[in-house]
Amino acid sequence: MLAYYSVATNMALFLDENNIGGASIAGVVVAFTTVGGMITSLFLVQLEFALKKFVMTIMLAGMALAFFTLAFTNSLLLVMLSVTLIGFGQGSLFPIIILKVLDRVVPYHSDRAVAITSSFTFLGQFASPLVLDGVGRIAGISAIRFQYGFLAVGIALIVVINFFIVLKSKNIKPTY
Repeated sequence: MLAYYSVATNMALFLDENNIGGASIAGVVVAFTTVGGMITSLFLVQLEFALKKFVMTIMLAGMALAFFTLAFTNSLLLVMLSVTLIGFGQGSLFPIIILKVLDRVVPYHSDRAVAITSSFTFLGQFASPLVLDGVGRIAGISAIRFQYGFLAVGIALIVVINFFIVLKSKNIKPTY
């Protein structure tokens, strides 16, 4: 959520900083995250079936690629495709995370597990501009493009870690 909400909170500034568009086009661009999420909603079961254990890894890799593209592009079309890919990744990751959490707890604790997961989701949403602006200040670079590059690298590291975790993992069942 920290990465996902960087689009909503920074897109207008990003478009303006890079002379790609103004505030009026920013709303349209941000709406394309919803288009990506909608596409995911339609095909999530098929994606999970096709990608199996690697669905989260691949969705995160797509988000890393999208943020990498945002860090270097000056094309409105590539910006729109990137935010669509970010929405696609987020639209699949959130339900999968909830399902994985529920799969790893006993039914008695499912409401607590979902509540904690949702709380961290909203914490990421709240912290997004604070963390990313903080990273920019520490680096001495205020450009939104830098923040998107930082997210690309951070998510790429998570992809690599997740890939090796998935390779080593076995199905974990809840303990009663």
